[in-house]
Amino acid sequence: IPVAGLIWDPTFHVVNGPAYADRALGRLRFLLAPLTHRFDRWLVRTPDLVVLGGLAYRDYVAALGPRRLLIQHPAVEVSATVRPASERRSEILAVTAWKHGKQPARLLGLIERHPGMRLVLAGAWLDEALLREFTAEVERRGLTDRVEITGPLSESELAERYATARFVVQT
Repeated sequence: IPVAGLIWDPTFHVVNGPAYADRALGRLRFLLAPLTHRFDRWLVRTPDLVVLGGLAYRDYVAALGPRRLLIQHPAVEVSATVRPASERRSEILAVTAWKHGKQPARLLGLIERHPGMRLVLAGAWLDEALLREFTAEVERRGLTDRVEITGPLSESELAERYATARFVVQT
């Protein structure tokens, strides 16, 4: 039976990335790095096809020797019509699973520098402490009327938000 494997973030990059730098796992990087690299090699050589959700890890995964590699960007419903700029809202949209390492507070500087813009954060908050820290920072900066946290959205709601946002930012 042909098997395809989807790899969103290779384990080597998760363990060695910023998300765990200040946690207990980060202190074990010296030990875990070679193990996660070997695991990733096994993971990409086992299936007949490896699918990546973007270009960020293409070179790393390709060097591990997969049989076949496919880049397939995540999709959303596509609108049949392009909306004119006059219908776009003065908002910056960021959609992700909000977790440690995504640093949503860094986006606040964008709307601070552009007084007419709003910031919309869509997606699930996987770390309640991160949400509390972020909302506290929004309040501290006096931006509560310019930041909207929607939570998870359906595909049709996302399509509408993408179509009407002035900018989309990928963290």
